[in-house]
Amino acid sequence: MNPTAKLPILFLIVSLSSSVSAIGQQKLQPLGWDLTYRDVFSAANVPQNDTVAKFFEDSTVTRTGPLSKMFPAKFLTELQSPDIQAAIMIDYQAFYYFGHRVSSLYLKTSDETVAHSYASKGGYDRTIVQTETKMVRLLDGLWEWQQSQPNLQNSFAAPEGYVYSGYIGAISLYRDDESRQVLLTSNDILEVDSENGSGSDGEAGRLYRYMDFIGKVGGSYAEFLAEDTSRPSTGQRKLQKEEKRKANLKEQAEACELALQVGQGDALVFFTASWAQPALQMRPIIENAAKNRNLRLVEKDFDDNKELAANCNVYAVPTVIALKSGKRQADFKGKVSAIKLDKYLNAIYN
Repeated sequence: MNPTAKLPILFLIVSLSSSVSAIGQQKLQPLGWDLTYRDVFSAANVPQNDTVAKFFEDSTVTRTGPLSKMFPAKFLTELQSPDIQAAIMIDYQAFYYFGHRVSSLYLKTSDETVAHSYASKGGYDRTIVQTETKMVRLLDGLWEWQQSQPNLQNSFAAPEGYVYSGYIGAISLYRDDESRQVLLTSNDILEVDSENGSGSDGEAGRLYRYMDFIGKVGGSYAEFLAEDTSRPSTGQRKLQKEEKRKANLKEQAEACELALQVGQGDALVFFTASWAQPALQMRPIIENAAKNRNLRLVEKDFDDNKELAANCNVYAVPTVIALKSGKRQADFKGKVSAIKLDKYLNAIYN
């Protein structure tokens, strides 16, 4: 799963025109939001040398800060519109790419609802939201959003002199002349297998699951929580996946065994082809190995048995399938020396 592509995104902007450049170092606090997130980080007892807190403070303090070259001026104009009725901003540092920023802004005015999207590795986009009801439902739910506790297993190494507290950004909300901001954790965006550490691969985090729930079901935040809390834990889901994988492999092996029609005995099934020189070179080695162990040798021409080969996941020749008491034990793909083949077969049949 790729988070950069799934969220419509936002942030602050700006190649400022001369009409706004005079504002200079004035802080950006549209809709009552502090886009340095200084206060919301402080409320969560995040230390001042937190690497993510420092990232946001340095990059968004002013309208003419370091990120000003990244964003189109149109964005700032719309963010400061007096006609804004509701707004959502989801803004975070992508922990799977240090320093990569992903931001989304939804703005509802009396005329339209728009989504601004920005990703430092993907660029900027502005789209009209066709169904404003979904934004309203999302805003209603996020207004009740409870700040997650950080999972430090899914983290990146902080630069020397800094710490990482587990927060990666914030959600900023606005409606009825009220503002609210809460911090985001990595697990809100992407749940990564703790054994593998952080990375761009993983399951959708809580925020993404909620946005998907809004899109598909359209229910309340309470309904989402009721459904989401019954969701198996990460460990349980991992176990379920592994059990499903093993069951699929077993089913596949049994289908192959049935298709091979070798009965309950010990056998080597040799997939070969007249055009495959390595397979032709392997034939005497396979024949001797089968003869020395009193194994039945079943030779299958790959071109004449493509359906059988597919059922057995054989996509190259030579391939040898070893069966013991009719059960698939191992596959040997490619050209194998007599010494290596003997070693493999000894482990199976002795």
